[in-house]
Amino acid sequence: MSRLKSLLEAHPEWIPPRSDEHTVIGVPHTRDHRKTFAEPGGSFSPGVGTFGVSVWLYDHGADRFYAPERMDREELHWRWEQGYLPILNSAWEASGISVEQELFADQLGTLENIVNSQRVVLKNRGDHAASLTVYVTVRPYGPAGGLIQRLELGPAECHVNGRLVMLAGAPAESFGTVSYGEHGEDISAYLQKGGLPVQSKANDEKAARPGCCSGALAYAVKLDPGEQQSFDFDWYVHPLEEHYEDAFRTYHEGGYETKKAKVRKEWETLLHATALSVPDERFKNAYYSTLAQFLVASVNHEPRIATITYPLFWIRDGVYIMNALDKAGLHEEARLQLDKLKGLLFAGGFGAEPDALGGTIWPFWTHYRLTGDREWLREVYPAIQERAEWIIRCRHSQTYMYHDVEMRVPDQRNTAQTDLICEPARDGLIIGRMDWHRPLLWINAFSFLGLRGASEMAAVLGMEEEAERYRLEASDLKVSLERYAKDHFGGNERDTVCALWPTEALDSSSADLLESYESRWNQVRLQGNGEYAPEPLWKYFELGQAHNYLWLGDREKVWTSLHYYLDHHDVKGLFGWLEDNHDIAEYWSQIEGWYQLPSRQPHGWVSSELFLLLRDMLAYEQGDTLIIGEGIPAEWLKMGSAVHISRFATFFGPVDLSLEVKEGGRLILELSFHRTDRLPELVDLRLPWPEGELYTNMGTKQAERVWFGRTYYENKGVFTLQVEMPEEEM
Repeated sequence: MSRLKSLLEAHPEWIPPRSDEHTVIGVPHTRDHRKTFAEPGGSFSPGVGTFGVSVWLYDHGADRFYAPERMDREELHWRWEQGYLPILNSAWEASGISVEQELFADQLGTLENIVNSQRVVLKNRGDHAASLTVYVTVRPYGPAGGLIQRLELGPAECHVNGRLVMLAGAPAESFGTVSYGEHGEDISAYLQKGGLPVQSKANDEKAARPGCCSGALAYAVKLDPGEQQSFDFDWYVHPLEEHYEDAFRTYHEGGYETKKAKVRKEWETLLHATALSVPDERFKNAYYSTLAQFLVASVNHEPRIATITYPLFWIRDGVYIMNALDKAGLHEEARLQLDKLKGLLFAGGFGAEPDALGGTIWPFWTHYRLTGDREWLREVYPAIQERAEWIIRCRHSQTYMYHDVEMRVPDQRNTAQTDLICEPARDGLIIGRMDWHRPLLWINAFSFLGLRGASEMAAVLGMEEEAERYRLEASDLKVSLERYAKDHFGGNERDTVCALWPTEALDSSSADLLESYESRWNQVRLQGNGEYAPEPLWKYFELGQAHNYLWLGDREKVWTSLHYYLDHHDVKGLFGWLEDNHDIAEYWSQIEGWYQLPSRQPHGWVSSELFLLLRDMLAYEQGDTLIIGEGIPAEWLKMGSAVHISRFATFFGPVDLSLEVKEGGRLILELSFHRTDRLPELVDLRLPWPEGELYTNMGTKQAERVWFGRTYYENKGVFTLQVEMPEEEM
C-alpha cells in the first residue's frame, strides 16, 4: 500500500499529483518500471516508483503562485510532436507567461540505461516586463512517484537516495530541500508562501514515516514582452550500474537539440514502414500515434495492454496489438512478438479461457499471409497445430476440461474457475468461459477463425490430410454457429464485435444478422432517439462493432463512431482511451501517484481496434480480393484532395496507392504492387462513387460494380484508373 498518501490527506495545503489523466513515454521493449508517466501540465516521473518532477512558477509582479496540479484541466494543453511522435509537448499559461515543456526518452547503450530529456521554455506573451521565479521540484509525489529517503541538490545536479539522477543545462540561483521527518512539511508548502528551504540536503531514513524528502531548484527570470528563455534537464531513470555517471555526463553534454533530433529520426523511421498521407490530419495522427504507443508499452518484444496496470502478456488483447503491428508493416517486430507467443497456450489474468486458442492462431496466420514466408511457417507450425488440436478437443469434449495458468490477477488467484477451460460440448459448440461468463459466439467464432487459419497453413506446407481435417472441422463449427445465431445472436455485446470481422464466422448476407446489427446501432449507439452514445468503459467493443459495420459497407455508421473517437480522447489530445476504473493488478497501490485511479489508460486493445479499423478503411482483403476505399469518405474525393500511401502491407505484398482529384474533375487512382508473384485475383474499388454510370479509361462502369481482374495489372503490377466525376461531386 502507498506509504505517503495519508500524509497528503492530512495536509490539504500540499499540492497533490493530478491523478486525472496520464500518458506514457519510453524506449520500446524496456521493462515497465523504466517507462515514464506524465500528467497534464507536464509533471512526470522518470521511471515508475521514482519521484515526481514538476515545474511551478511564481509571478512577482502579480504576487501569484502557479502549479499545473492546481489548475483546471481546460487550462492545460498537450500534444505529441508533429501530432504523433512520442515526444511530449505540454503547455499552460500564467499571467501572460506561457510555460511550455518537451519531454522524450532515449537509451544509453542498453535498455537498462534510460534518460529522459526535458526542455522548459518560458515566453512572455504579455505587454509588460515580467519578473519570475521558476521552480523545478523533486518530490516523492508524482504521476508514478516513490519514496525519497535522501535528497541532495546542487546548482545543476540532483541526487536521490544517493544516486545522481539529474543534470541541468544551467545552474540554479538557489535551491533547497526539506524532509517531513525533520520539518513536517513538503516543499510545496514553502514555495506557495514564496519561501525556499536553505539546506541542500534532506534525510529522513530514520523517520517514523521515511521517504518524504522534497526540494526545488529556483531560477530567477526576467522577460520583456516577446522574450523567451529555456532551461534543459536530463533525468536518469533508475540508475543501478556502478559507472553510469560518466556516460550520463557525456550524454548531457551532447546538447538538447542534437538529442531530440536523434530520437525524432529514430521514431520517424520506425513508424513510417507504411507512409501515409490523407486529407484528415486526425486520421493520420491516430494511425501513427497508436502505433507508437504499442511500441512504447511493449516489454522485451511482448505486447502490453497498459503499462503497470497490466504487467503481463494478455492474449486476448495482445493479439490485436500484434496484428496491428504486422499490418503497419512492422513485420520484424511482429515476428519477435510471435516468437514469445509460441509457448503461451493460455495467458491472461483470468486464467484458461478457450478463445485464446483460436485467438493466438490469428496473428500467426496474419503474419504468414503478409510475408509469404514458408520457412518461418514451417518452423512455427507445431504451435499452430497444438492450438488447433486443443480447439477440436474442446468442441468434442464430454467432460469438463481444465488447465492451470500461473499468471492471474491478484483478486482472482484463488478463484476456482480460473483453471476451467470449458464444460462438456453442446450442439457442436465449445461451452467455454471468457470474462467470467459464457459468450459462446465470441469463443466459437475465434475457434472457427483459428481452424480456418490452421487449415490454410497446413495446406501451404503440403499437409493435405491435416488441412482437410481442419477445414471440415471449421465447416462443421460454422454450421453450429449459424444454428446458434438464429436464436441467440445479439444477446451478448461481443457478438456484433466479432461475427464478421475479424472471424468471418457468420454470413453477412443473412437478413436476421443485418437486422440485429441495425437494431444494436439504433438501440445502443443511438439510444433509440438518434443521439450518439459512446461506450463509457469497454471502448474496444464499440470500435470492433464499427469495424463490422465497415465490412457491411455502412460508411455512415463507421464515420459516426470514428468522428467521435478522433475528437474525444480520454487522454485528451494524445489519442489515448480508457478501460474501466480499478487497479486490476494492484500495482498502483504501491506507487506514490495515480491515487484517484480514474481508469486504466491509455489502453492497448482500444487503440489496436482503432488502428485496425483505420487500416481497413483504406484497404483490406477478403479471400483473393483487395478491397479499396470502403471507409474513404466523400470529402476525400473533392477537388485538390489526395490520398498517398506507400508500402501498405497486404496479403498480396506491399502496395502503393495514390488517389487524387485533378482539375476538370478527373479522379486518378494508381496502384502499384511490389510483388507480382502474389497479385490478387480482383481489385474491388468501393469508393463513395456517385450513383449511376461512371466513365473511365477502361470503359463504362456501374457505381456498385467497380472492380477489375488481374489481367489489368498482372504484367507489371501497376494499375491506373481515371474516372470522370460529375461536377456536382467536386
